[in-house]
Amino acid sequence: KKLASLARQTRPQNINNSHNICVLHEETKELFCEVDKQLLCGPCSESPEHMAHSHSPIGWAAEECREKLIKEMDYLWKINQETQNNLNQETRKFHSLVDYVSLRKVIITIQYQKMHLLLDEEEQLQLQALEREAKELFQQLQDSQVRMTQHLERMKDMYRELWETCHMPDVELLQDVRNVSAR
Repeated sequence: KKLASLARQTRPQNINNSHNICVLHEETKELFCEVDKQLLCGPCSESPEHMAHSHSPIGWAAEECREKLIKEMDYLWKINQETQNNLNQETRKFHSLVDYVSLRKVIITIQYQKMHLLLDEEEQLQLQALEREAKELFQQLQDSQVRMTQHLERMKDMYRELWETCHMPDVELLQDVRNVSAR
């Protein structure tokens, strides 16, 4: 983590772009206001509007922001793993239910074949009831699988978005910090 931080600090960055120059003071914005979540130049940070707020250098603020994003990514990763495990369990249940229903059909059919024609009508009713029950259970399991798959995809998308945000240049990351926090 420290090596990555050092590498980011030593990489060349285009600090003098138009977004990093204060329009009012024409100085480079080198500070980050923790309260307003915006970049400031030295004179702006001493203005009455920002004087009482805490400020930090852009690099330090970006590292703090990245640490928070990494914690979020860890949390999302754990949720993804749990969701994947739950989906795997549901899939196993689904396959077990398929096997169980197939076996029950065979058992029911054999039992009623022994009783011949007298119980043929009862056999059909039992099979239909089993089919209805199985269809409902299959549908519930399929619905559950679809919901979990969708949830997993949303979690992966959120993780990917945080990963991309985390790897933004310092200035872009801090300028986008409100949107990231809201999301």
